[in-house]
Amino acid sequence: MLKHQLIAIVAVILIFELVRIILNLIRMRTPSNIFAIINNIQGSSFSFRFSTIFSTIWVYLLMVLAIWWMGVHSSKNIIYSAINGVVLGAVVYGVYGFTNYAIFDKWTLYYTIHDWGWGIGMFAIATALVHLVAKVLK
Repeated sequence: MLKHQLIAIVAVILIFELVRIILNLIRMRTPSNIFAIINNIQGSSFSFRFSTIFSTIWVYLLMVLAIWWMGVHSSKNIIYSAINGVVLGAVVYGVYGFTNYAIFDKWTLYYTIHDWGWGIGMFAIATALVHLVAKVLK
């Protein structure tokens, strides 16, 4: 049983990352490219530091845990998984986007809504795919 759970968790991580990479590649081609937004807000380009990499890894591990819990562990079927993904994406990206909107003068409502929609879609797709893979692995 533990072996199947570990395989499923690794599958969750891989699926989530694959979905995220594909959707990010699409997103970077849109007018609301996150790197352009960051450059506009802080007045300089985005730079990678140890804290950036550490924080990014930690954030995505937390998202994988949330997807696992809501998308596989507590969902009866793929529809419930996708709905849980929508709720999870709305909460995670809503808190992030609306907090940025409240704090940063240059973070616009357009950025907030666009990012919120992005998170909702990404989590819905990821949780549905994770649910399918978990079913296959059982």
